[in-house]
Amino acid sequence: DLTLEDALAMGRIPSVSAVAPMLPGTALLAYGSRSRDAITLGTTRPFFAIRHIDVAAGKLLPESAATEAASVCVLGLKLKTELFGNANAVGEWLRIGDRRMRVIGVLADAGESLGMDLGEVALIPVATAQQLFNTQAMFRVFVELQVGADEAVISKRLLQLVRERHDGEDDIT
Repeated sequence: DLTLEDALAMGRIPSVSAVAPMLPGTALLAYGSRSRDAITLGTTRPFFAIRHIDVAAGKLLPESAATEAASVCVLGLKLKTELFGNANAVGEWLRIGDRRMRVIGVLADAGESLGMDLGEVALIPVATAQQLFNTQAMFRVFVELQVGADEAVISKRLLQLVRERHDGEDDIT
């Protein structure tokens, strides 16, 4: 399995401008008497820029999302409306799984990405997701290259890095 440490190492490769690990799961979100299961994505701040996702209110995940299991989340717009109605959600506390988390942002209407409706997703720091879902494994790591970087060269370097970190195994596609 790819780890958060693998993702951070990928970010140190020359010509890589950003890296965003992703750890998805499903969790029960609850606010007051309202609740629903929702896809919950553990990730980092660069995910928003890499996937071209903006917030309509509040702010993005903190810079420390890879290293600190902060109790914060950014809600998709549909999910925010289902749980909070027309009220402002930013600054409010809700439950995600067994954790209390403060809503720090609400996504702008982003449509579908990665085969899911981002309006129905909660984004949390990847370090928090590792604890919530009890796993160290990343589902996917997004890598963004600097403008003009040679994709073939960087791809080979990424494969080499993973091979070195995984005892000679080619653990990525």
